[in-house]
Amino acid sequence: MKVLLSTCLLLVLLSPAAALTCEYCMSFGNRCVNATTVKCAYDEQACASSIERAFFYPFRLMLTTKGCIEPHHCESGHYSATFRNDVNMQGNTYCCHTDNCNHVTPPLPTQRNEPNGLECPSCFRLYRNECHSQRMVSCTDEEDHCFNYAGSIEVAEFNLQMVTRGCATQNVCHLRRGLLFTPGDVATGNITTANCYPAEEEEEEEEEEEEE
Repeated sequence: MKVLLSTCLLLVLLSPAAALTCEYCMSFGNRCVNATTVKCAYDEQACASSIERAFFYPFRLMLTTKGCIEPHHCESGHYSATFRNDVNMQGNTYCCHTDNCNHVTPPLPTQRNEPNGLECPSCFRLYRNECHSQRMVSCTDEEDHCFNYAGSIEVAEFNLQMVTRGCATQNVCHLRRGLLFTPGDVATGNITTANCYPAEEEEEEEEEEEEE
C-alpha cells in the first residue's frame, strides 16, 4: 500500500504542469491587430500586455505587445524616461498568470511633461558604447532617478547598439545587467551597463553681481 501511494505521489510531482496560454501580438498603435493565442513554454508561466509611446523628434511611435514571459522578467506598472528634451518615452505593463488574461491593453500614463525640479546627466547615442556628454536634462512628472544604460536590442532583423542617460521613474532602475526580454520575445536585448541613483535638485544659475 505504501509503495503504491509513493508511486502515485511521484507521478503527480513529475507530471508536467498544464501549459499556460496567452494572447500574442505586436502592433503599432494602441491596440492589437490580428492577435493570436499561443501556448507558453514551461518556464513562461506569466502573460504580459505592454504599451509604449516614444518620442524621437520629430517622430512619434506607439507600440503594443502581448505574449508569454517568465514571471521574474515581468513587472506591472507604468514608467517613463527622459533622455533629452526631444527624446522621451512612457509605458505601462500588465502581468498576470491565468489563461489569456492579457487580452486587455493597459492604459498609457498621462503625459504632462511638467519639470519637477530635479535633473540628470543627458545622453542618447545609437551605434555607440560610450557617451561623454556633460549636458543635463530636467526630470518631469514622477521621474526622480538618474540612469545610465548601455547595450543592444534586437527587434525583427534590426540590431541596435546604444548608450543612454537621463531621468526615469524608480521602476526603470529595476533593469539589471544581462539579457532583457519583452512579452512574446518580440524584442530581446543585452544590457552591458546598468547604473541608477536618485536625481538631484536643479542648480540655479547664479547671476554675477556687477562691481560698482
